Amino acid sequence: MNDKPPSTTGSGSPGLVARIRRAFSGEPWSRDEIQTFIESEVELDAEEKSMLTGVLEVSETQVRDVMVPRSQMVVIDIEDEFDEILAMIVQSGHSRFPVIGEDRDAVLGILLAKDLLRYFGADAARELSVGTVLRAAAVIPVSKRLNALIRELRASEFLRAFVVVGDG
Repeated sequence: MNDKPPSTTGSGSPGLVARIRRAFSGEPWSRDEIQTFIESEVELDAEEKSMLTGVLEVSETQVRDVMVPRSQMVVIDIEDEFDEILAMIVQSGHSRFPVIGEDRDAVLGILLAKDLLRYFGADAARELSVGTVLRAAAVIPVSKRLNALIRELRASEFLRAFVVVGDG
C-alpha cells in the first residue's frame, strides 16, 4: 500500500495542492519534502532559502559545532577587583562572562554586566565580591544536539551553557 498522497504533477512526488492539504491535515512532512518545498514551491530569495535550510540543519548539529573555544573565551577571575572587571567589560563589549576559580576549567558561574550597574560609582563597589552577583551556569555534554540545548535554555533561567569536553 502506498502511503504517499497522490501526485498532481505526474512526477511521482506530491503536487503543491496535495502538499498543502497534507500540511493542514497534521501529517508530518519528511525532511526532504520540506527542503524540496523550500527550494521549488515557495517564492523566496537566496538568503531566505539559505536561512530556512539552516534551520533544518540545526536538528543535526551538535553543540561542539557552534561552541566558542576555551582559548577565545573572555573570562573573569573570581579574585578580580571591581575596576578590573569594569575595564574587561568595556574592552570586550560582551554582556555575559564566565567567572572562573583557580583555572579556566573551574567555571563558578556567570556574571552579567547589568548586575554590576547598581554598584557603579558606589563606595560599596570597592568591596564587592563577584561571588555575590553570580548566576548559575549550565554545564552540558559536547555531544548534545543543538536543537535540544536551545529548547532547554529557553525553558530555563540559563543564559549561557558550558560544554564539558572529555579528555579522550
